[in-house]
Parts: sequence; structure tokens; C-alpha cells
Amino acid sequence: MVTTSYPVADGVKFPIMLLTHPRSCSTAFERVLMTRRDALSCLNEPFADPSFFGPEACVERHHANGEIGARPGFEDCTFKSRMELIEMENVLDKRCFVKDMAFQLSPWQEKKLDKGPRIAPSYSSLQTDGDFDNPSVLPLPILSRFTWTFLIRHPQQSIPSLYRLSATPEKREATGWQYFLGSEAGYRELRQLFDYLDSQGLLGDTNRQQQGNGYSGPCVIDAADLLKQPERTVEAYCNYVGLDYQPAMLQWDTLEDDEQAAEVFATWTGFHMDAIRSRGLKKKDGVKIPTSAKNDYDSWVAEFGAEGARIIQDTIDANLVHYLYLKKFAMRLD
Repeated sequence: MVTTSYPVADGVKFPIMLLTHPRSCSTAFERVLMTRRDALSCLNEPFADPSFFGPEACVERHHANGEIGARPGFEDCTFKSRMELIEMENVLDKRCFVKDMAFQLSPWQEKKLDKGPRIAPSYSSLQTDGDFDNPSVLPLPILSRFTWTFLIRHPQQSIPSLYRLSATPEKREATGWQYFLGSEAGYRELRQLFDYLDSQGLLGDTNRQQQGNGYSGPCVIDAADLLKQPERTVEAYCNYVGLDYQPAMLQWDTLEDDEQAAEVFATWTGFHMDAIRSRGLKKKDGVKIPTSAKNDYDSWVAEFGAEGARIIQDTIDANLVHYLYLKKFAMRLD
């Protein structure tokens, strides 16, 4: 079990951030943590609204849709206001668990390629010299207020799933998206933020917990391990963040569980239906790390057409290097 101390501010443990990319099995993992209503308050992608709809919107889809400024009803939805919500939920008797996407914390605009900070206007007063190479819209003093953990999945599994939910007619009504954007794959942004946090000592020795399984390092989970060894993976994660592991965390089948899921996933529901309908996290045999097999490509052609298959493969190729880089840091459970 973890014996070292966790980051604290004014006697309160820092909120836990699970940073990931789309279609990484993160909602299923989130449901595991949601069972701990006694110890955790869970927020699902609180930074999605300011990044897509608020006055500080920073993702490509906001600009591709031709939107200028905040969408009606989101005029006061800033990155600062969402962080204030997180800190309000993170109280003495309950710690806040946050799942969010790295690309939703990263500016898409052309200045992304420029040197210099990209801090959201609502946080301009907190910008420091350490933010010069900061790839996110949150300044270093805010990034320093989290216990950081990461979840990754092989892009050959995540990208086709994202394309299906973004670009196929049968899914558009549920998700509200009309087209696929490769910039939303999210691996590059996840790697950039991982490296920046590490360079600032936020993933260094002060925040690395000694695991009950003998592992010490940044907390990176591969979805393949989560599916093959759910008990060991969840227990190792709990040890890292200082939460007592309970086997019952892998099961959710009560009315209270269903009501909580309906509330937490009230927005972006179309992307979470599998996890909402699930009743637990069970071991899946035969989970393999995929390769660029011809039969996979042929199945994409059959489902999405030749152009869709090409877009999927190109997006996989562009993101595989970032996945493999982060994979080197994945927790070793064997």
C-alpha cells in the first residue's frame, strides 16, 4: 500500500486528474472510480465546455464550425470557472476525481506552433516564466494543483471508434458531430502535456508514489492492461493516488449507480453509451496489441468506404509514435 504522502493544499488532498485521449476506455475506468461515492466526487470532462463553447474556446471544431466567441449560454464558461468548480468539489471529506482530454486543454490555433505561452485569458494574471513552453491553456500554478495520471489506448483501436462516432450517419444524431477531425485524436497533445509536466517536476519523485506492486514512476495505464487485468490495474491505480482498493469497485448495477451515471454523463451522452449501459468492468481474454493488418483496413473500407479507411489509417500513422512513446511509461503489472 502507499505509505508516502500525497500532494496537499491547506490540508486537502489535490484533485486527481486522469488525462487521456478520446475512445481510450476512459469512461469505463471513470465508472470504476464513480463507485466510490464515499471518498470521491467525480467530474466528467469539466474543461470540454470552455474548450468547445466558451469565450476561450480553443479546439479546431469550434473554429471549423465558424463559431466566433461564446455559444449562447456559455458566455461565463471559462477555464477558470471550471477549475473553481473542481476545487469546490475537492473538499476535506471527498476528493475530486476528474477525467478530461489533453486536446481540450490545448489550443488548436496556429499559435500552437509558435514559441511562447498559450494561457487562457481568464488565467493571464497567473502566467509565469515557467509557462513559456507550457502547451496547455492552464498556467503552471494551476497545473501544479493536481495529482496527474494518464490513460492511453492503441490508436488502431481508438481512431476507428472515434471516426464511427464522428462521421457515420447512424451516430451523428446521438453525438451531435457531423464530421471527423484528426486533431481530436489527442495523442500529440497528451504527449506534449506529459513531457511538460515531467519537465516541471510534477511527475517527478515528489509526486511518484511507491506502488504496492513494487513499481515507481508516473502513472500511465494502457487500456489493454485495464481490460486484461482489471483487478490488478485498478488496485495499482488506487495505490498510486492513495485510495483504498475495494473489489466491489468493478461492479455497478444498482439504481443509485444508474442515477449517478445519468447525472455525470448528462452531456456528451452519445459518446458514453457503452459505459452507461455497462454493469461492471470484467476481464477480457484475448486482448492483443493490434498491428496494421490488412483485414483491419478491409473492415474499415467495408464500414466507412475507401476514403474513410484512408483517413483512419493516416490518423493512426500520425499518432502511433506518440502512443508508443507514452507506452514506455506504462505501469508494469507482471
